Amino acid sequence: MRGKHSRKIYQQVAKEIIHMIETGRLNPGDKLPPLVELAKMFGVSRATVREAFSTLQGMGLIALRHGEGTFVQKIELQTMIQQPMNAALLLGLNELTSLHEVRELLETGACRMAAARATHEDILAIEEALQAFASVDEDEETLVQADLSFHLAVAQGTKNLVLINLMQVMAEALKSIVRMQLALVPHRLMVMDYREITDAIKAREGERAQNAMGIYLQRVKEAIDSSKKRQGSK
Repeated sequence: MRGKHSRKIYQQVAKEIIHMIETGRLNPGDKLPPLVELAKMFGVSRATVREAFSTLQGMGLIALRHGEGTFVQKIELQTMIQQPMNAALLLGLNELTSLHEVRELLETGACRMAAARATHEDILAIEEALQAFASVDEDEETLVQADLSFHLAVAQGTKNLVLINLMQVMAEALKSIVRMQLALVPHRLMVMDYREITDAIKAREGERAQNAMGIYLQRVKEAIDSSKKRQGSK
């Protein structure tokens, strides 16, 4: 893990630990390995691991218990609203289902609202977001960001500041769901769904737009359910 940008090595270590949490190798309540062991694992100094720990503590992801060690924090769904990025890393599949239900309520209504209220500029932004998602390469993070950008563009079209802010707050938390759906739902199907949503909003057909988003979100729900079944069979 050593390289030219040594000042950022601790950030790389922090990201690796976050990835371990996100993928379930470390779960809320788990005790992290000792500094010496982690330093050896990542090929860095203990000072670098300490710096990574400090970053993760600041994010609320881990907690130091004196005399016991360092543990992964448990973050509840309600915390996600205040600290979306941190909570997104720790939400389990049951909480992701709850998050998806809230998303369903927001986004189906948002599509109907956008069909009635979106300006010409809003519709152009939605079309651009669709094109960006359709043409993106296989890089996962680029796909995730392009996916979220489409949904945020639709939210902007509602002209409802509360809904827009809620979607922006939820965006980081939704990344876990988006990664899941990208792994399980063919890209072409998602593009097809997004094109139908876009066309319906452009045509000012609120019910059609709402139904199109509902079909897309059903695919997402099936992806979450599939992941829950796979996790349950382990």
